[in-house]
Order: sequence, then C-alpha cells, then structure tokens
Amino acid sequence: MASSATFNITSVKEGDKTIIFNCVNRAYACELGDTGIAFKNENRFSSEQSAQELINAATTNPSKSVFFKAVTQDPNDPTKEILLGCIYGEKFNEKYAEFGPYAVDPSLHSKGVGTALLKAVEDWAISQKCEEMGMKVVNLRTDLFPFYEKRGYVRCGTLEWTYARIITRPCFFYLYKKALSKDSK
Repeated sequence: MASSATFNITSVKEGDKTIIFNCVNRAYACELGDTGIAFKNENRFSSEQSAQELINAATTNPSKSVFFKAVTQDPNDPTKEILLGCIYGEKFNEKYAEFGPYAVDPSLHSKGVGTALLKAVEDWAISQKCEEMGMKVVNLRTDLFPFYEKRGYVRCGTLEWTYARIITRPCFFYLYKKALSKDSK
C-alpha cells in the first residue's frame, strides 16, 4: 500500500474494530448536537459491531469492498501502531464504487493523511475496473465540500436522509462523483 515518511496506508485487520470504532466516532463528533454543523443525536458507529461488519465485508470479499487505515509507529512502543484515519470503499456494480465512512483524526487535518487514504480507495476502485467513484456528504457539512471538489469530485444530485431517528434537524445528502482513471489525482 501507499506510504509517506510519517505514516503507512494498510488494510484493516480483523482485530481493528475498537480502534476503527473510536477513530470514526472521534472524527464525526462535530456532527453531534444541533448547532453549527451538528445535526445528530448519536455517533456514526453506534457499536463496535458496526465497525466489525465493515471489516468483515472487506476481509471476506476484497474484490467487493476494502477498508484501509493510515497508521504510524507508536514512538513509545515500536511494536504498536497509532491509527490516524481510515476509509471504507465498496463496489456497487461493475463500473461504480462509493466510499464512506471516511475518517481522519481531527488533529491531523491538512497533513496529507486524508488525501492518501482517498487515493488508496480510488486506486483500489480502479484496480476493480470501476470508472466512477462516489460518496454522500450531508448538506450541513459545508466544511467538507472544498476538500472533495479540489480532488475532482463534482456535486451531481441530492438524496434524502434516511436515518430520521438520529437527526436533530432537517438535512439531506449531496451526492458527489468523480470519473476515475489511472491518472486520477
């Protein structure tokens, strides 16, 4: 997988459910409540089982789904790694894949971790012969739009928010898509 001087991108393993659960919920914590960009009353993953289901999907059928993590070596214990972020990708048909959840430790935004994870999932989709990558972004997360648009994603529609029991105010998804090629940036 990809690497940089400070972190590596590798596939999530069976025993990673707790660190994935914590990373995703920490990254999505800004969505809890009902002010600013907040709009939910529960975490992205409601249980470690939610993380485990995606890990199982990626480890049992890697041509259909993938789950990458960005890790660095623990400076206090070289036998341990520290999770910096993660991204899940799933192939929906022969030509189309989507990603999400996608999480980076908030203290590491603008450090290249998110871009490297996104590139890894796009490269996986290309290797699976997908021509297009997509994802959903809730309309209230306007802070995320520039990141995706800078990386070639185009807003191409809206989708209803289907998890009504967890929202604290009305919202919907924007659907973003990107044409993939071996030269995708």
